[in-house]
Amino acid sequence: MAGVNIDLLHTRKLELPCTPDILITPSKLAPMAEDIGGGVLGVNPQSLAKYKSGGSFALITVHPLSDAHMRSKKPDEAVSDRSVLARTRVDIISIK
Repeated sequence: MAGVNIDLLHTRKLELPCTPDILITPSKLAPMAEDIGGGVLGVNPQSLAKYKSGGSFALITVHPLSDAHMRSKKPDEAVSDRSVLARTRVDIISIK
């Protein structure tokens, strides 16, 4: 990985204590919204502003679980089986 400055002595500080449902990481890479593994939705909206012109942003809509789904499960199962990937829509909107 040429050009990447990472101090490997401190990688434990980069670990998350729990797995997020949606991970938003704006960067200079191409905008994207996709499953990045482990049921996590990765979103890169890029930058909101680029120099003197506009950039892009992500409009994220997470639909709620249906009442039928919540009633069909035990209380602890309903929360663990939330499947955010299937209920989320991400639109990357460009600002001109």
